[in-house]
Amino acid sequence: MSAFRALPSQPSLEFDRKEAKALLRRLQDREADALARALAFHPTLGRAPSDVFALADAQLIVAREYGFASWPRLVQYHTQLERHRHARTEIHGREFFESRARSWHREIAARLPDAARAVGAYVPRFYGLPVDAVFAAEVTDDEIRLAIARTYGAPSWQVLMERNAGDRASPPPSGLAQRLCGHIRMTVAEVESLIAAGADPRWTAPNGYTVLEHALLKYFHPPAVDALLMHLAPPFRAAMWVQAGVGDVAGTMAFLDHAGHPLARVRADRPPFDVFGPGPLPALPNPSDDELLFEVFVVAMLNHRLGVMEALCARGFNVNMKMSEQPLVNVAAMNGWDDIVAVLVRAGADLDVRGFRPAQTAREIIAAREAH
Repeated sequence: MSAFRALPSQPSLEFDRKEAKALLRRLQDREADALARALAFHPTLGRAPSDVFALADAQLIVAREYGFASWPRLVQYHTQLERHRHARTEIHGREFFESRARSWHREIAARLPDAARAVGAYVPRFYGLPVDAVFAAEVTDDEIRLAIARTYGAPSWQVLMERNAGDRASPPPSGLAQRLCGHIRMTVAEVESLIAAGADPRWTAPNGYTVLEHALLKYFHPPAVDALLMHLAPPFRAAMWVQAGVGDVAGTMAFLDHAGHPLARVRADRPPFDVFGPGPLPALPNPSDDELLFEVFVVAMLNHRLGVMEALCARGFNVNMKMSEQPLVNVAAMNGWDDIVAVLVRAGADLDVRGFRPAQTAREIIAAREAH
């Protein structure tokens, strides 16, 4: 969008604060270009000689020049970006990311929500808005590239490309504890060998989250998580998603009110899931109650905490929600998680909803697997 300024490659809240103060001084001096900025981006001020400007007015102008709806939204974005600074950047090569950009264009045109959620999580003019606002607008190439860069742990497309210069292979993590934070399909043998070699299972990574919390989202292998838990002892972080991940049914349900809605602290204790690297949970700036419960349910599902899943279903969780454009029951069927399929079906999951990539129903996935 030519009407908005692009974020710098390394955004800085301190820079924006100083710019707002400088703009205020220029507005108070009635400088022509500053008044023109006010006319373009402030709804009420800058039109009369008697207008009096405050710092909040200058901050609003700066925020709107980037596309944010308000200064608090800009501050929230920077706060999220600062926490994201310690996220792991995945290095795949430029063509991988260019291919992702082309794919996201197609997905948004087809009104598929995952790419639209990322745009709503990372692009200033859509920041914190629902996916319908993304679908209703024309999303530019630069905006999609920014969303991809942020999804993969970089503050901008420029920085992402610099980190991928020469299509380098991703360097190995430097420390044993960092390696213990894991990867998809982490094995019990890897967990035990790393701990035997001196990896601290109680380590907290630079992003502020523990080895266990990384494992709950990254291992995708419950026996490996259980092997890690053998070296740990409660209490764990008092957050609903953590209690769900370790299988504490009572601890998880304590975060719901009498009507089954998540308490306010669920939102407050929710991590910016992108700090763990690309994964199954999108970074939503303003999740709904249903989305909060979906995140908790997915963590329980990834770690096969059937008791937690059953308890959430009994309190009204919508089992027909989708993860990466696939109904949850389809995801379970594709991974051969028959115990989870059974829980979902008992709770009312529809086996005949067609997913996306592959475009099959859970019933078809199960039948194809059984035929082999």
